Amino acid sequence: MQLDPATSPNDSGYNRLEEQLAWYNHKSQKQKMLYFGAKALTIIISASIPLAAFAAKPAVTAALGAVVTICEATQHLCQWHTNWLAYRATSEALKREKYTFLGQAAKYSGIPADEAKKLLVERVEEIVSLEHSKWVATQEQARGGLKDNQVTKVPLKG
Repeated sequence: MQLDPATSPNDSGYNRLEEQLAWYNHKSQKQKMLYFGAKALTIIISASIPLAAFAAKPAVTAALGAVVTICEATQHLCQWHTNWLAYRATSEALKREKYTFLGQAAKYSGIPADEAKKLLVERVEEIVSLEHSKWVATQEQARGGLKDNQVTKVPLKG
């Protein structure tokens, strides 16, 4: 079997794989930067609170404490750390699927090209669907628990 994703991008699902891989890479990097930025700001401002208190500046001390609270609450609501790790894991799963497909290894070994393309589409959609389900559950949990439409985990085949 000879797989060439460039020869039939419309039916291979390969373009979808590349799009999702780019999206998860970008989002992972963005979430990481937001998380580190918020944490760095929290650390810097937290360290300056004792200085403001020592200088007998109660209004400044209170304002700094409020900024720390806002940073931490925003991080909790937005889940930048959790999203960064989840998006990175999904990106790595998609990358692994890409190279397994291109290398005709594992489940792609010894099967006809058409069947391999179909399997690729199924696997990519399973990976993305699983990540989306986890994301929804995480967002609901961060906002107070699951409500009416509880998300269930979708296991990957094989």
